[in-house]
Amino acid sequence: MNLSFFQTLNRSRFTLRKTSCNHKALFSSSSINYAGKRKEVDRTKSASFVKKVDKKSQKSATGSEETFTGAKNPLYYKPAINIQIQPISFFSTLNNHGMIFRDTTRLVVEKVLASSLAPRDKSLILNGKPGSGKSSVLLQAASSAVNAGWFVIYAGETNSWVDSSKPYLPKLTDTKYFYQWTLVSSFLQKIKSLNENDTLRSLLTLKKDFVLGKQKLSADQSVFDVLDIGIKTPSLSQEALNIVLSVLDSQADVPVMIAIDQINTFYSTTLYTDQKNVRIPAHNLLLVNSLLPYFGSVPSMNSSGDSKIGKKSLARGIAIGATSNTDSRFISSELNSALESCSNDPKSISAFDFESLVVKNFTPEETFALLEHYRLSNLIGSSPTAQSTLKLWALTSGNPHKIFKSCTKFI
Repeated sequence: MNLSFFQTLNRSRFTLRKTSCNHKALFSSSSINYAGKRKEVDRTKSASFVKKVDKKSQKSATGSEETFTGAKNPLYYKPAINIQIQPISFFSTLNNHGMIFRDTTRLVVEKVLASSLAPRDKSLILNGKPGSGKSSVLLQAASSAVNAGWFVIYAGETNSWVDSSKPYLPKLTDTKYFYQWTLVSSFLQKIKSLNENDTLRSLLTLKKDFVLGKQKLSADQSVFDVLDIGIKTPSLSQEALNIVLSVLDSQADVPVMIAIDQINTFYSTTLYTDQKNVRIPAHNLLLVNSLLPYFGSVPSMNSSGDSKIGKKSLARGIAIGATSNTDSRFISSELNSALESCSNDPKSISAFDFESLVVKNFTPEETFALLEHYRLSNLIGSSPTAQSTLKLWALTSGNPHKIFKSCTKFI
């Protein structure tokens, strides 16, 4: 600080002592009122006996400022700022469902393409460590099928199907099975939204007459008419889904994909309970029961005392599932054992209705491509280098979920 600064400071102090009008310039009228109120409080024996004045906000004449009255000086006490921080998720952040094209993606797409050319008798289940990218590969396959004009039934989150969060009621003719009408109705709406276009509407038609509730559906009506009935009338939603599936799996004009994430929920014990307060197996929920035959069963499902799970296949298309081990409540040890057997012993595949494909963690090259994708998506600010990529790959073991968390931990 130089000498002129202190001279300026002294002059301002002197002016403050000599000129009374400066007080008005430095303090507002609300501050004077505040000082008067403080004197009243000081004259009482205890501040607790003073009647507190509620804070009120009152717009000024211009409507642009707010003045606060009460026990606190508005010059020093500002209203709290309401900051709302929304949690970010992977796909909402990048807004790009394509991700990077991996060797695993190529293998899956090749199997999808082959299923459109010749019937396939086994489903495909993607397995691997948590965060390895199974859901991303499944979403890539579903996106590719939609873009190629397939009819796609996609469910990206099925934990809510079995966690007892949706209404359910027993089937009157067989109380062992349960309807989830509202859930199925919303599921049909998602199917319609994903697939509706003039081409599919004209190609996918009923081959015979059906009766759905009090409505008669004639041959040559579109399956989208059936979807509409199930959406508008939830009590008919399960029957509508069954009709749609029966049409889809028997026709060969349009390839069909059934893609279910968290497929392990289909093989688990749900949090729903029956009339005897016993937890219900997932395949006794009629929604799961209608889709499970396209993926296949495990031995315990066909044990005595329980109805066998039939095997269904698509005349043209494929059923793909992806496992998830993040929620321990719905992990199926029997399914995991079967998938491990399929992966380790190719000869054992014939004993199961499904084929297992392990989705591994990223290689350093794939990690570099992912980081470059993040930069192009403005998730990270600088281009990755070979050294930084190798360091991050070593710290995360190449796990895509851990890589994403590392790149967004300060966002």
